[in-house]
Amino acid sequence: LEVGSPEQVLMGTLSILWNLSIVSTDDALAGFSNSGLVSIGALFIVMHAVDKSRVVDYAARRILGSHLRDRTVLFRVCFTVFALSGFCNNTPLVVLFMPIVRDW
Repeated sequence: LEVGSPEQVLMGTLSILWNLSIVSTDDALAGFSNSGLVSIGALFIVMHAVDKSRVVDYAARRILGSHLRDRTVLFRVCFTVFALSGFCNNTPLVVLFMPIVRDW
């Protein structure tokens, strides 16, 4: 049963708990003040923009190919993620590469 996206469920539940005075305003906003959360959120925005640009689809076709052995594709994906992880957090890379590998 999926009611909505995770962010909709989170914000809806937080709003209800805040309106019922179960959670104070300071407690409700405390998690958003964590710099790690903000930076990962910003990286998700960047990865979404990269995904929408279709550069990744082109690169995935070139990297994964269509007539390659599984071991060759695994090596190529691992090397690509290894190279990109030097510049990006691993969480957005997982989000970016999961649909690519699934569709392959």
